[in-house]
Amino acid sequence: MSLKCILYVSQSLIRADRDDFRAAISKIMMESERNNRADDITGVLAYDRGRFLQYIEGPPGPMGALVDRLLGDPRHTNMTIRIDEPVETRLFPKWSMALLNITLPPLPGYSVEDLENQPVDQLLARLQR
Repeated sequence: MSLKCILYVSQSLIRADRDDFRAAISKIMMESERNNRADDITGVLAYDRGRFLQYIEGPPGPMGALVDRLLGDPRHTNMTIRIDEPVETRLFPKWSMALLNITLPPLPGYSVEDLENQPVDQLLARLQR
């Protein structure tokens, strides 16, 4: 079976209120798990200080449709695709969608934009922990 993967980062537009944020993330996860199971897509969604980092993998057709939906999703903005390529095997074969908090320890000079600039192999390593 032909597979592709996509890794992107984006800026959350979800209100910072803790309860609203939890409700919005729960909704994202329920929708993702349902849709991804139906489309044979697996992956992980991570959140880090106002930024989303998502790695998804699956058949090219459903992946293209998912990216189109993600680009129009009003819950985030400034979506930057860091990887869009074919793969032979899945990194997350058992997760229709997992949620991780990957917040880095506070470092002098750290900013959330580091997710856009960090080497892709380091981003993937953070997701696989």
